[in-house]
Amino acid sequence: MVVLFAEDFPSESTRLRRAASGAIVPIVRGVWTDQVGTALEEVVAEHWRQIVAHIFPGAVITGRTGFEHAPESGNLFIAHSRWRPLILPGLAIHPDGDDDYRRGDDIVILEGRLFGASTVRALIDNAETRGRPSDPPRRLSREELEMRVATIITTATTAELEALAAAVAAETNTVSAALITELIHRETGALGLFTLPEIT
Repeated sequence: MVVLFAEDFPSESTRLRRAASGAIVPIVRGVWTDQVGTALEEVVAEHWRQIVAHIFPGAVITGRTGFEHAPESGNLFIAHSRWRPLILPGLAIHPDGDDDYRRGDDIVILEGRLFGASTVRALIDNAETRGRPSDPPRRLSREELEMRVATIITTATTAELEALAAAVAAETNTVSAALITELIHRETGALGLFTLPEIT
């Protein structure tokens, strides 16, 4: 099994017996592993998706981790109604406490229980300027965001860029959309690619 949750045991007494015998060890409250000879950091590094999906059902990986859908420097940022961080061996999970955290363009990562931000959502979320700065930083810096946009533009087809620009322009968060559109215009203009739709 490697990672186990309360419902994986036929009874609490069974779980207590297995824990007492050393057959399982706790990773965090409500999560255990039967891979007792492996460092917990290694178990988490391999199975963090299962853990996040179980503790934060329906969570969306976003913020600065929303592009690769993977932890960065020991941190994972998610959109979820829970607000309290979860500290695992070698990994900290940072939810945003947002009750309205799902979008139609979210990408399924694990059995419909864990999602990742689409490229458009990741861009919009990282361009958000409201709220206090967090430590560690939840969003990319302006320079990092510009670099991310440049990478997207240089690795996408013209059709993909046109679709991306149109989707950004349609966003209801017009402040973030305007910033991303400005960055896309700057990069595509420098490359002489095409004219993009304006934010209205």
